[in-house]
Amino acid sequence: METRRGAEAATLIAAGAIDGLSIGYRTKRASKGDKGERRLSEVELWEVSLVTFPMLPTARVSAKGADDPVQAALRDMAAVLNQARQQMMGR
Repeated sequence: METRRGAEAATLIAAGAIDGLSIGYRTKRASKGDKGERRLSEVELWEVSLVTFPMLPTARVSAKGADDPVQAALRDMAAVLNQARQQMMGR
């Protein structure tokens, strides 16, 4: 069942039908930056879901390359999570 759902998600990503990510987390440690912005220094990741409209506009995923679309989607998701983590930490 899970393999089928993963393949379906990869197909939707490859077709461009869905490309947003919802990233759920619990803040463990945060501080205020020089401009009053909230800087997250430690979070506990709860979930990552494919969505149509992400809250963070840059939380996007896309399929690239001719390799396994599931692997490509997972790599893209990892890159987006890393980018979001760096944005939350103010880097």
